[in-house]
Amino acid sequence: MELVDVSNPNKPLHLSTVRTGEAQSISVRNNYVYAGVWATSEIVVIDITDSRHPKITAKVNLDGFGDGLDVRGDYLYAATGHHSREKHRQPGDPGFGRGHGLELFDISNPAKPKFLSRVKFPPFYDRGNDMWGVTVAGDYAFVSDTHNGMFLVNVADKLEPQIISRTVLPEVKGRKSRSHVGSLALTKDYIYVAGGWSDLHVVAAPGIARVPVTEPNTPPVIHPKKSTSESSRYRLYQTDGQIHAVDILDEKAILACGNGGIEVLRIQPEFKRLAKLPTTGFATDVYVQGSKIYVAEGIAGLGIYELSSENQLKEIGRYLPARGAIKQVEVPGDGKYALLQNGANTLLIVDVSQSQNPQLILKENQYGLLYGDQIMRGLVENRYAAAFWHVSGTYWYDLQSKSNSIPRFSGNNHPERFGASNGLIAVGNQTLVTTRGGYVLLDRKEERPFKDLTLYQLGKRREHLGKPTIFKDRLYIAERATGLVSIANISDLTKPELIEQFHTIGNPGRICVYHKKMLIPDGPHGLMVFDQ
Repeated sequence: MELVDVSNPNKPLHLSTVRTGEAQSISVRNNYVYAGVWATSEIVVIDITDSRHPKITAKVNLDGFGDGLDVRGDYLYAATGHHSREKHRQPGDPGFGRGHGLELFDISNPAKPKFLSRVKFPPFYDRGNDMWGVTVAGDYAFVSDTHNGMFLVNVADKLEPQIISRTVLPEVKGRKSRSHVGSLALTKDYIYVAGGWSDLHVVAAPGIARVPVTEPNTPPVIHPKKSTSESSRYRLYQTDGQIHAVDILDEKAILACGNGGIEVLRIQPEFKRLAKLPTTGFATDVYVQGSKIYVAEGIAGLGIYELSSENQLKEIGRYLPARGAIKQVEVPGDGKYALLQNGANTLLIVDVSQSQNPQLILKENQYGLLYGDQIMRGLVENRYAAAFWHVSGTYWYDLQSKSNSIPRFSGNNHPERFGASNGLIAVGNQTLVTTRGGYVLLDRKEERPFKDLTLYQLGKRREHLGKPTIFKDRLYIAERATGLVSIANISDLTKPELIEQFHTIGNPGRICVYHKKMLIPDGPHGLMVFDQ
């Protein structure tokens, strides 16, 4: 969860980050934030009295995956879904699909919620629509539960809530199940229901439905920023926006700074900004290929630049997709093609050999999402690029097909999902995949599941290590969500030796190494430069 100063709506400023786990929804009341955390099935409570240094005060278990919350008076209401805390791996397990319901907590001590009661909804499981919400008005809680429908729960007795009624949405032609409830809104005597596959539904609830009364709420105070002592291990460069990515051109660091645009930075012997260029969209990735700089600029597409001897960034080309933002860019091999993440799940391959006139060559949509940085760094066999979708796994693309002069899907797919926080990098003729606290090495034609492959362990088995970089005989991995950085000796890929693991303050992106310097783009924290 992040706190952002929006007192100047034209220039939001990042204040702080709290690592809660996978928070899907929050509710805020009088300097306390309650976060509904998904797969760990819990409510995380955060004291934001000091908005620059928030503190977690409690983690409270739920008997279902967490999401929607509502606070009314001294009570907290939590909607839950998917599976309960009992064993739930397979259908037939006692907890499978049995996490749906509503749970009530006493927050008269706002830092330490006390469990009061729960009511369970009918069990079911459907992957893909996994949001649950609750809105309380008077003595009634209105709960949205996707395909399970909408539930009206009488919560007048906080120790014995009662289900009063259930409304399900109609079946949708061409689908195997009824439409799902995405969310709801209340007005006098009616409930407006967002049908995921069936538009807007109006449900009559005379004498029950009403507009929720807004309760008093004290906003947190934004204190002046204080200087903090940084580690003696690194130097820190801070600027406008978050530093998402960094690459090197002629001893100069090129930075993708989010809403701060693009910067050119001299990093030795001391920091000196050499150029700064605003961008229309968020600059979230940068890749240097030869003398050209490729920048993923969100809604402004892909920007292609050259850096003059006077350190001026000159735009020499731009690619704008038909729709959606550009979030990641890789320009592997000889630099003829750029691979771009476009929107939520589209991979684009663009011919950038003529910088002033980039041309779309291939558009790919596979099952699942591209959350971010899921395109492989480099090529395997000097010709195959790759990307992974979070559900359907890794796909390889031939950039030098002899039978076809343009890039195409090679026909190779390793279908196993392994977590969008992980990443890919080419190592000779193999793809190194970070997963389960280590990595596996995938041949392009490999079909065996990960459990049948060797896992080269570096960290904890259930840990997502993040996005990999290889420099000489070292593997560097950074994970944005947890801030974990891992460094290993891989002079023998089959016998990795973990050198060090540590956590950054911010959200580290892919690490850049050159000479003896390690550069970590650490999001709102800034650019960390380790000189040794």
